[in-house]
Amino acid sequence: GERTGENRADDAADRMHGELHELPRSVVTLGGPAIGWRGEQRHLTEIGLAERTTRLVNNIDPVAAAIPGGRQIGKEIYFDSAGVGQVNPERHDTWKGLKQALTHFHFNPLQTHYPKVYLEHLQDPLNAAALNR
Repeated sequence: GERTGENRADDAADRMHGELHELPRSVVTLGGPAIGWRGEQRHLTEIGLAERTTRLVNNIDPVAAAIPGGRQIGKEIYFDSAGVGQVNPERHDTWKGLKQALTHFHFNPLQTHYPKVYLEHLQDPLNAAALNR
């Protein structure tokens, strides 16, 4: 899922679990907002979706931080302002990303949300180690 499609991907996986008693092998999202709040996070973790979910987030993607206080599930791969991916179990820090972007003159919040930018980061051989974790 990408953008609000991320929420649909999570919802579809939850519905799949409820109706078919199955889960997809994986859910990968590109710069989507939080899944919701504590109750939704707990539910999706309990059914096993968290361990099958990978979230990709660019350093200052505004959509990823669109729900104040929202919760995420799964593994997050954070791409810094230079496009270098790192597994970040503490979740990305929007302020840190903004500082990186300004320091490296890579400041365009809307551009960082484009799927094309995420795909470029995924194809970069320098990110292979983070993506294989």
